[in-house]
Amino acid sequence: MGIISTYGELKTAITDYYPRGGLAAFQSNLPTFVRAAHDEIMRSLRIPLLQASADLTINAERIAAPSGFRAVARLHLDNNPRDPLSPTSVENRMLLAGQYEAGTPRWFAIEGGDAGEMLAFAPVPAATQTGKLLYWRSIDFFANDAATNLILTRWPFLYLRGALAEAYRFDQFDTEATTQEALFRDLLASIDADSRSDALMGGVALPRASGGVV
Repeated sequence: MGIISTYGELKTAITDYYPRGGLAAFQSNLPTFVRAAHDEIMRSLRIPLLQASADLTINAERIAAPSGFRAVARLHLDNNPRDPLSPTSVENRMLLAGQYEAGTPRWFAIEGGDAGEMLAFAPVPAATQTGKLLYWRSIDFFANDAATNLILTRWPFLYLRGALAEAYRFDQFDTEATTQEALFRDLLASIDADSRSDALMGGVALPRASGGVV
């Protein structure tokens, strides 16, 4: 097996690792195995590489979430001082929207929509507000064999183990599937833990008497 840095090289590595990799049926299903690994990686990883920020124009009860949105990490209004918005359930958000007159939003919930996730607010905004959103995002699946992404570049074996687990499940090789799934989950947990540790390398902000930090 050579270096894994692209989708094409990943598929070659999976073929080399898998005992039935040369069969036509395996090759036809190979993109599905990789896609299963990709979707689980996008669902499970919570690392800085998968964070993005966006400015939101909050001018209605519901607005579209950004492209690639998975979950909110932080949301506040761009006021001075900043006004953080609190997450709540869809049902509670609807109750709050009915209980309060239109004004400055204080809560938000994630709702479904025809075009994807929507951010819904309570109270309903009485005037346009700018929201500052930090969110967990998904990276698009590989478009072609030359495609890559930051996760594959840094942790190629994460994709490899996830795809192998799916391939063994497909062929009903339960023991091998369990082994590869355990390796995949252990690597996911390790990457998450290392990322949290790296995020704290700068030390802890200490409060000043004035309310600032040092």
